[in-house]
Amino acid sequence: MTQTAPLDIATDFTKAWTSHDLDKAASLVADDVVFDGPMQQSTGKKPYLEGLTKLSQDVTGVRMIAAFGDDHQALLM
Repeated sequence: MTQTAPLDIATDFTKAWTSHDLDKAASLVADDVVFDGPMQQSTGKKPYLEGLTKLSQDVTGVRMIAAFGDDHQALLM
C-alpha cells in the first residue's frame, strides 16, 4: 500500500476548502484533528470542519506562492 505524500495531501486539502468543496476537504482530515489557531481552537473532526466552513465563507481566493514537503511534513505559503 502506497502512502500519499504530506505535500499532496496539504495541497489537495487547501484546493478543496478554498474552492468550497468541503466534502473533499473533510475526506482529508483525521478524526482526531487538533487545531490551535489565533481565532479558533478545536479538537475533533466535526468542530474543526464547522470552523473551516465559517472561514471558507469569508475567503474569496488563495494564491499559493510556494510549497515544500518531505515524507513527514508539508508547508504551503
